Amino acid sequence: KVTYKLKRYDTFNWVFEAVDYEDGPYLPTNETTTKITPSARGIATPTMTSNNTPSGVCFGSSNSVNHEYYRAFNDELAKDYWESNVNQTGQIGYQAAAPFVCDGYCIYMALDNANTSYTSKDYAPSTFTFEGSNDGVNYTILDRQSIYVLYDNNKSAFFKLKNNTAYSYYRLSIDTCTRNGAINPRIR
Repeated sequence: KVTYKLKRYDTFNWVFEAVDYEDGPYLPTNETTTKITPSARGIATPTMTSNNTPSGVCFGSSNSVNHEYYRAFNDELAKDYWESNVNQTGQIGYQAAAPFVCDGYCIYMALDNANTSYTSKDYAPSTFTFEGSNDGVNYTILDRQSIYVLYDNNKSAFFKLKNNTAYSYYRLSIDTCTRNGAINPRIR
């Protein structure tokens, strides 16, 4: 295959010249097996075993019996979950040992559901805010979702944040669930 380039010698003197075609350059092919091992879960919170173990503190506005705050942070694959004890509303959060910048979040809905009148998705947050604070009193709203219902594979989409500020406290403040009525929010 012949490749040409247009070369200019003067204002009106343009000539096509044949050039040798070269494909590349390329790096040498890796002939060895490559293994990728993640160094962490990709989650800012550790796998919590109580409201303050192994590090940081889980907190909120209220919880139902046997559905403490830490259960929302103990494992995204667990059937365990946090449940508010107030219909339609609740707050759940995490205080880190040191401030960090959170650039996004995802909500996992509770899987366990003994009540056959409702589905697990009915308990998932629908209207909520994600907030950050450095004193646990004054919060900055980092994200707001209204009438969110797209829980695919039992989790929300990843909500990317435009946040460059490191906060010690992050919380999810839930205003309504995906279904109206006497339903307490649940997340895992």
